[in-house]
Amino acid sequence: MFRWFRRAGAAPTEEQLLLSQALIGYPQYAPPDWDMVPSDDDEGRKRWAESSKKYAQFFHDSRAARLDALRGFLARFEIVAGLDDAGVMAVSSWLPRYADLLVGGFDQNVVDAYKGLKVPWAGPLNGLNPIFDLGVYYAECLWCR
Repeated sequence: MFRWFRRAGAAPTEEQLLLSQALIGYPQYAPPDWDMVPSDDDEGRKRWAESSKKYAQFFHDSRAARLDALRGFLARFEIVAGLDDAGVMAVSSWLPRYADLLVGGFDQNVVDAYKGLKVPWAGPLNGLNPIFDLGVYYAECLWCR
């Protein structure tokens, strides 16, 4: 994320190495095709409504698995991602040290990955998966309160 903060050509830091290892095998968020913007005609609005319904169902059906993946990922850093205050504090204390290392920079690839969810979150974009799951985690924390 903050590529400017790191020196080009420098050896990977301990944090970068730990994060790279922890990301191995992290499940990719791969929702069904989703028309994010409805067309102006009735048929387009119908397609949009149907694809939105399909996406919402996918999201809700995969929510528990996404949280399990995040918990397993954070456990590699000895973080217990509970929904209680201690869990929120543990995850929040992890963020300043590692979160900016999850994605190399906000370039067009990152924009395309989020825009329409059409670009796979794999390879250099693999860090987007736990970023997305952190959002799911914090939403779960709010919902349970």
